[in-house]
Amino acid sequence: MSLSFYLRYALRTLGRDPQRTALAMVCIAFGVMSLVGLQSVAGLFARTVVADPHTEVGGDVAARRYGLPITATQIADLDRLKAAGQIAVYTLTAENPASFLKPANSGHAHALIGQRMGVDPATYPLVGRFVFSTPTTTLAQALATPGDALITRDLAQNIGLAVGDHFSLSGAPGTAPTDLRVAAIATDTPRHIGDSVYYSLATARRVSGQPDVATEVQLLLGPQGNPTEYLKAHSWNVTTVAEVQQINNGPANVFDLMFKGAGILGLIISGIGVANTLQVLFARRTLEIAVLKTLGYQQRDLLALFGIETLLLGLAGSLLGALLAVGLSAALMGLFAHTFALLVSWSVDPGALLGGMSAGIATTLVFGTYAIVRASGARPAVLLRDQAGRQGWRAWLQTGGLLLLLGGVFTVISGVILGSALNGVGVVALAVVGSLVLGAIFGAILFGAVRLPLPRLRLLVMSQRSLKRGRGRAIFPLIALWAGVFTIGLATMVISQATDRFARHGINTGGANLYIYAHVDEVRRVQAELAQHTIPAAQVHYAVEVGTTAPTGQYLPRLDLLQGRDPAAPLTEVTIHSGPAWGTARDGVYVPQPQASGNEDQLVAPSGAQVGNTLTVTGPSGQSRRLPVVGTYVRVTSPNRNPLLQPFSGLLASHDTALALGNPATTAVTLVADAPPDQLTTLSDALGRALPTTTVISLADANDAIQRIFRDLLTLAIAVAGLALVAGAILIANAVGLAMVERRREVGILKAIGFNSGQVLETVLLEQGLLGVIGGALGMIGVALAIVVIDQLQPAAKLTFDLPQAALLTVVTTAFAMIAALLVAWQPTHVRPLTVLRED
Repeated sequence: MSLSFYLRYALRTLGRDPQRTALAMVCIAFGVMSLVGLQSVAGLFARTVVADPHTEVGGDVAARRYGLPITATQIADLDRLKAAGQIAVYTLTAENPASFLKPANSGHAHALIGQRMGVDPATYPLVGRFVFSTPTTTLAQALATPGDALITRDLAQNIGLAVGDHFSLSGAPGTAPTDLRVAAIATDTPRHIGDSVYYSLATARRVSGQPDVATEVQLLLGPQGNPTEYLKAHSWNVTTVAEVQQINNGPANVFDLMFKGAGILGLIISGIGVANTLQVLFARRTLEIAVLKTLGYQQRDLLALFGIETLLLGLAGSLLGALLAVGLSAALMGLFAHTFALLVSWSVDPGALLGGMSAGIATTLVFGTYAIVRASGARPAVLLRDQAGRQGWRAWLQTGGLLLLLGGVFTVISGVILGSALNGVGVVALAVVGSLVLGAIFGAILFGAVRLPLPRLRLLVMSQRSLKRGRGRAIFPLIALWAGVFTIGLATMVISQATDRFARHGINTGGANLYIYAHVDEVRRVQAELAQHTIPAAQVHYAVEVGTTAPTGQYLPRLDLLQGRDPAAPLTEVTIHSGPAWGTARDGVYVPQPQASGNEDQLVAPSGAQVGNTLTVTGPSGQSRRLPVVGTYVRVTSPNRNPLLQPFSGLLASHDTALALGNPATTAVTLVADAPPDQLTTLSDALGRALPTTTVISLADANDAIQRIFRDLLTLAIAVAGLALVAGAILIANAVGLAMVERRREVGILKAIGFNSGQVLETVLLEQGLLGVIGGALGMIGVALAIVVIDQLQPAAKLTFDLPQAALLTVVTTAFAMIAALLVAWQPTHVRPLTVLRED
């Protein structure tokens, strides 16, 4: 009775039944794999999307001037607060709303979704750090020369940019395309946001032509008090770390609980599979257990013997799961980072792997203990006579106490994983209650389904009767299949319908479908190039950043952009609401028409800009003009709003006024043309190459970019939801494998009376195919009900149930179930009947 004896006995036992051992290992491996993989995604979310609030704020406090630039007067205030010890250090940033990046050697523009900002290289960032592809590079070195920029590594990889290459930024209201040079590539940023461009404040001033470009200050508090109240009193919009922390806590906790809870559910599924496997294994070893007890082994000896066997099983399965988890976590983190433009460097987390393996081993022991205690507690005489042991009230109490004890142990495991005892109790309670409720519902559904009249085909009838006899074991695989089908079905229908609706209605690629961002002195060249491609004359839109002052001297921040249009051409984005008709008052300006509160689509003209007033408008070159307000306008509202143009805002004037106030080097010009929709992609690329200093964007490009976002979301949703479908397949494989053990004699007799291996295998496949059809159909019914509920709660969603898609998913689920059954049932159904019958 030494440890070596226990080990040899356990290893030989596991080796004698390799198929059952493999089934149990796969169950354990799935639990560990899902736990570690989903924990990795939860950790990624915590490190990036919901990062340290100090990193998100950029310091202890961030402040803006309600859309106004930060002037020298405000900077002097900040310096006084710093000298007084209320601010330890501060840094200024200039946000750039540019939408497109175009490499100099390409005709194609990339839609940016990350950060585009000017920074002070000497002080930025106050919190966090940049990591460069060249370790010796610093931000101050990279942005020392005006016109140099820093890009993130995903931009470099996806677009093919390298250090020294040139690119342009376009799409910012009032700003012409900006030529920049790649001076450095960052593999990580303070907030881990990818698809981003950074440059110096000196570059930002050159781009805008304005001396004041900073839009936000980020600061660290000094030892002599908090300047927050002072800043608020002086018209700063202040954001503090405490406010961001409060906002982030909810999503962070929910996301963490969701992913780790899903991993724990995977452990529960693996534990159920282990318990089922061990119960069947011990049912086949009744004679062995009886002989051991007759030879004098006590229950504690058998507990130790079978416990070591289960421990080895858990260790092997957890090692396999850890290996699989490495690949799964890398794939999930890659999908997550690509979908949300995050900079993450995947690496193996030894702590997560060891924690997942420990949880897998503990789960195996917890769920295996129940089967071990049940098997080792029977009297040897009962086992030798093959009698059913009677369950008295003491036995029932012992079983109940054992289940409570094991449930408590697993709750502790869950609490450790979730970092909260309360959350651990909640997840386990939800799993237990959910299993009971779903088990009762699906048990009743399965009870009725296996009694439905089917065609009187011999093998189909046999399959239905086999499923009827073993419907208890089929409930858990059915629940797992239903969960996978429901999740994937709902995600697929919602995202695919959103994609289709966008493709049909979101962007109409006819009409004004080609947009060219250029400098003022390039207009004639662009028009000539359009003429060469037989594209009709384009509309020319000017935008100038201005400073607008009311007659009282009040600065009007909502009118800091002047839109210049050709008086002879009709307006497309707005309509004149009051005042003279468009084109008849060339020396005046129109302002937004005041709207009723709650209409977010329309701008409200600030006080001081009423019709009849004369405004003082100052352009980027410092030249001022006094312009009378002659009328008002309203935006043209449309559900198919063009995503390539910023919503119309500011002052509306003639293009002569815009040119007089603007600076030829910085005035933004957008040429809008009508091109044949079927030639958009070819034309935009050809024009982009022919006009290297401009940025050419078509509605087809915008459509492709948004479609790509939808596809990324769908891929991520299916990847995560697919784990539930995999769990269903594993439980089906486990159930089929155990059924083959229990029905080994039945298979031998069937083959002895004339059934061949193919017919027996077909019976098993039909049985599991019926289970797949039921699971797929129930999942689709759940999707249909969910769509009805969503449409009731959100009428604007207008979702519909896609019957062909539902049928396809049901077929895929059925095939999934049958393939899992085929892999497990192939070998047992091909055993010779004499081999089976001689064993009895």
